[in-house]
Amino acid sequence: MLSVACAWAAPRRSHGRRARLWSPGCTPPGAVSAKRCGHGVLRAVRSDGLLSDGLGSRAGQDCAENAAIYDAWAAKYNEDVASWGYVLPAVSARMLANALPARLLQRTDAAVLDAGCGTGLLADHLAEIGVAVPLVGLDASEGMVEAARAVSGYRSVAQADLNVELPFADDAFVGATLVGTTTYLDAAGPVLAELCRVVMKGGVVVLTLRSDLEAWERRAEELADDGYWQLVERRGPMLYLPGHPEYAEKLLVTALCYEVLR
Repeated sequence: MLSVACAWAAPRRSHGRRARLWSPGCTPPGAVSAKRCGHGVLRAVRSDGLLSDGLGSRAGQDCAENAAIYDAWAAKYNEDVASWGYVLPAVSARMLANALPARLLQRTDAAVLDAGCGTGLLADHLAEIGVAVPLVGLDASEGMVEAARAVSGYRSVAQADLNVELPFADDAFVGATLVGTTTYLDAAGPVLAELCRVVMKGGVVVLTLRSDLEAWERRAEELADDGYWQLVERRGPMLYLPGHPEYAEKLLVTALCYEVLR
């Protein structure tokens, strides 16, 4: 990702509302950064959608490059990750179901944001355990978005760059998830603080963090130290892709569930 000079900070209340987390010189709300989403794909993609030098071996934070890779992979994604033993959507669905307060689920406007929704695996696993809360999905890949739109459980699914401010009002959701997505985002960027902003007080955020990307857990701890959320459940570390021929023993991941405090 090309660098953008932005100073991101934890969300602050301003005149009773949560302050917007962008500053002059950064990408404004609702816009897509030309630096993040430039044209051209630098990685070689095989005809079956997988990187020629191994899945994600050079994963970066460029929105357009990652979107193109996942566009090419969308048709085989579910089959491939199932064969590799990818369980994070199932684990995250269970954690979300355990932590979401009944009083919030009973709201007529209750919805959960699935940030980095991929093909919609979270919705499938929520349905399996009997959770019927509507989902709103976001993903950088048009191919993944189209796949998720075909999955029952989503109220809407849209293409979006999670490296910029989320296109939602404060307190718009009772919960949010960020599963298998932080690899492609900047830990110094706005996404965790934005999840705090768009999830209402008492709601929950479930995210998965790779153990080799330590900056993400530090960022999550900063938000906890500043009183924006508190950890309510931690699972792992566990193998990320236990059946993958390249990453089976290399990558560990932890699933975390936070309650939003303000």
